[in-house]
Amino acid sequence: ATASSGHALVWYDTDGTTEITTPLNPSTSTVGTFTYKVAQKNSAGCVGPKATITVEILPDVVAPTVATTSYDYCVGATATTLSAVASTNHTLVWYDQSNVVLASAPTPSTSSPTTLTYYVAQENANGCESPKVTITVTVGGLPSVPNVSDTSYCKDATPSYLVASTTDPTFSLKWYDDQGDPITLLPVAASTSTVGTTPYYVSQVNASGCEGPQALLTVTVDPVPVAPTVPSSALVYCKGATGVPALSATASSGHALVWYDT
Repeated sequence: ATASSGHALVWYDTDGTTEITTPLNPSTSTVGTFTYKVAQKNSAGCVGPKATITVEILPDVVAPTVATTSYDYCVGATATTLSAVASTNHTLVWYDQSNVVLASAPTPSTSSPTTLTYYVAQENANGCESPKVTITVTVGGLPSVPNVSDTSYCKDATPSYLVASTTDPTFSLKWYDDQGDPITLLPVAASTSTVGTTPYYVSQVNASGCEGPQALLTVTVDPVPVAPTVPSSALVYCKGATGVPALSATASSGHALVWYDT
């Protein structure tokens, strides 16, 4: 309160009669409305009429409702905007991890592995703010490509199951067919009924469910060569004959002969 020139203030407690000699700082520990009186007196000690000051202590504001306080993403995933529900006639107040007020609810970045912390409170119409709720966002890294080796078969040969190896024993493999669609029936063996090259794809998934890039594994099915050219008639020798020439056959271009005994 402001006293007139040459006057001194006289403060009174909430009963309106008990003078307060120490500086008055209202307590905010109890909800309710409290009134204090103040008057002024002149140099002759005459006290004038009392003015009333009303102090209203408002109830605590509860924290807003948050569906979840923990979010997990993989690098590059599309993150959703953080959300909370304010009480009726209350307004949400968002903070970043440095406790700087944000203009609106944040959308976390998933561009690199990190752990982010956000806070949200709510404010009532009187400007009273609730305690903050902590929301943690974890962005996990992606595994690298698994180790693979291309495979070749002869047409109609019995194929073995496709094989790749993880770079970490805790990772699992996820296979895709030549159309890029996930293969659900595992393990998978390539078909050797048709000559040609078939691509397969495989990635690895870490314990957090983050899937890394795909590695290309190529299965090649080669045609079976035709029989080599041999003499058109049977070779006939007399028993005990000497100087018998070695058997001969002619391989196709780019082929090698494979001989078998009787």
